[in-house]
Amino acid sequence: MNIPVGYRRKMTGQAIAAGIRIAALIVFLCTSAPGMLNAQDPSRGDTISTRESEAEVVDLIPANSDSLNADVETENSSRRPEQSTAATWSWSKDSIQLIEYHHIGEIAEHHPAVQLYSLGNYGQPGWLGTGSSAPWQSTITVNGISDDDLLTSLPDLYRIATEDAGRITVYPQYQAFWYGTPGDILVVNVEEREWDTPRPVTRLRHTEAANEYLFTDAMFSLNTSESEHVLLALTRTSIGSSNNNNAARFANNRHESWNIRVRYRNNLSRLLRTALRFQYDDQMTFLNSGIRGTWDRDFFPPLSYPPRSDVFFTNSAFDPKSAELIDPSIFTHRQHYKAEAALRLKWTGDSTQMTTIRITANSDVRRYRDETFGTPALEHPAAAQQNLTDHWTLIQATLDHQTQLRWAELELQGNAGRYSAVMGGNTLKHANIVAHARGNLKLQLGPFGVSGFGRLDHRFTSSTISIGAGTEIPFGPLRLWGGASVSARPHTLIERMYTSPRLTVHGNRTPDLDNITILEGGLRLDTTPLTIDVRGFARREIRHLELRTSTFTDSLLGRYSLELRELPGGRDITFYGGSADVALSVWRFQIREQVSLCFTDGYITDRFAPRLSSVTEFAYRGMLIEGTLDLRVGTRFSYAQEYTPLLYHPETGMFIPRIYHDPALKSFSDLQRLDFFLFATIKERATLHLIFHNILDHRYITTGFYPMFDRALRFGVDWVFLD
Repeated sequence: MNIPVGYRRKMTGQAIAAGIRIAALIVFLCTSAPGMLNAQDPSRGDTISTRESEAEVVDLIPANSDSLNADVETENSSRRPEQSTAATWSWSKDSIQLIEYHHIGEIAEHHPAVQLYSLGNYGQPGWLGTGSSAPWQSTITVNGISDDDLLTSLPDLYRIATEDAGRITVYPQYQAFWYGTPGDILVVNVEEREWDTPRPVTRLRHTEAANEYLFTDAMFSLNTSESEHVLLALTRTSIGSSNNNNAARFANNRHESWNIRVRYRNNLSRLLRTALRFQYDDQMTFLNSGIRGTWDRDFFPPLSYPPRSDVFFTNSAFDPKSAELIDPSIFTHRQHYKAEAALRLKWTGDSTQMTTIRITANSDVRRYRDETFGTPALEHPAAAQQNLTDHWTLIQATLDHQTQLRWAELELQGNAGRYSAVMGGNTLKHANIVAHARGNLKLQLGPFGVSGFGRLDHRFTSSTISIGAGTEIPFGPLRLWGGASVSARPHTLIERMYTSPRLTVHGNRTPDLDNITILEGGLRLDTTPLTIDVRGFARREIRHLELRTSTFTDSLLGRYSLELRELPGGRDITFYGGSADVALSVWRFQIREQVSLCFTDGYITDRFAPRLSSVTEFAYRGMLIEGTLDLRVGTRFSYAQEYTPLLYHPETGMFIPRIYHDPALKSFSDLQRLDFFLFATIKERATLHLIFHNILDHRYITTGFYPMFDRALRFGVDWVFLD
């Protein structure tokens, strides 16, 4: 890629100028007429009828109580009982807006044990993991319904509309199978915000950064009548432009996506309500397979990476002007449709008995193209062009019943659906039924909370039974919790049925299912100046099938091979570790330390998470300019030891463990990053944010081998307008 020498200086100068404009805007807004930003007199009925206009902006300390409830309840998860409230982490919308993020993964990674795997450029695919979990052991749900890709069982971080979130929750490992799918280790739920706006309300979030990165989300909300509500929203994300490759950080890193959402709600009576939702997502992403290392056909494996001590390679690999790419000709285009109709019935006026029926339809089309030009290693007769299309559909119905009493909470759910899936060139073609039934009972025995939960699943070609139990014991501000679960992981469609000339299968593709047993516990102390959260886990996995990949096939660089291997009798692996999160407020200063540990008795290539990682944050938080400006400014230092990074397999769109261990690749994945952040909320309506990312310009990777973000300035605004 040919980038002008002064390009970065130019971008930095533009960013500084924009920062000056933002500072001027702060002064203007804080000294403007109160009516410009404040709601009208409540007696006139013109206020926003949601807590977002009333609630104070709270700190990022995980909240256990719902501090962000709209006047209108959600029909799905707002009243979902949690087995151990001290074990869950959740962020309200007020907390989310004080995080600099580009997708849901950058919010969830504020949990000390959650790790984000990225390709190092905005718009590129990413994945979330915890406790050295495998890629297919993570699920993102929206209102309690899985939003993962049907073929790969991996979530799409950019398809989740973060601006619709009223609350984002991360569940502990032992509860994950119940909230997600059997065998899950990490589940992140996005509870969509329900607006109730008697007068029109517009909300805008806009972010800019280097490499022509733009993120814009616009939302319009209005009660069209006393019983009806309409919400329209649009999100656009772009990096570079469709006709200018020089704008992207590395060649073929461009991205553009559009996300359109429409919602309609009708309260037919106090007890009966209907809701309709529609979402369309269109993504265009260019990929390059990462940076090329040492390539020699006479050695095996032929592709390897020099150690960090090789300064020449490090300097060239992290320099967009000199980096040599593996395959700068990959292009993906994805279109996703989602529609939902819901009917909620309250059996009593106080919502202690509530039943919800949902019908959901999903359709996903992914077009993958690899033209194999631009890299000498790819100029080979075997490197034929690829033009593949993946398509899956899923139509399902869900029945959810919740009963809440003073001494007990019960949730029952049944789900049945039919899917069809076709992968490029008929390498996979399958249709079948998916169904599950699950139940969750929590009893309050005096001060003690005891829960039991389980589920039956038929997924793809497998049927499973999973069970778990937990307890919580309060001692004033201190709460102890613990739990255990046993589940079996149904193998993905790709593991079971995918065929390709580049796939090598060893043994039986339909062995016993992987078994996961988890023990987990911790304590949480909530006091006014001090919050402490400590937790630990031990997880045993018996794996019967293993999928791995390499960036070459028969000494041909750029054609990713796949190896699927049966593990006769199963391979027994134990993972154990824990995390601690300590937050202290002294006057207007906030200090936070997060530490996570992870160990395994498995192979070195089983450790996808750092042994030790930590985040240290120091911030000032105070009200300025006569209480009109809520300022939060500080620094954050992130550290992580080395681990074995995954590879991104572009043909399938999956993050997959590598076949061959590369010590040099592992050495590049340590992290020492320093960030500066500033959030300024003006009269509870506009939040300005400015981030100076990776001040020390530290060079690291999280997925092999994609250089992560270099030093850059990002800024934006989050604003609610009363029309």
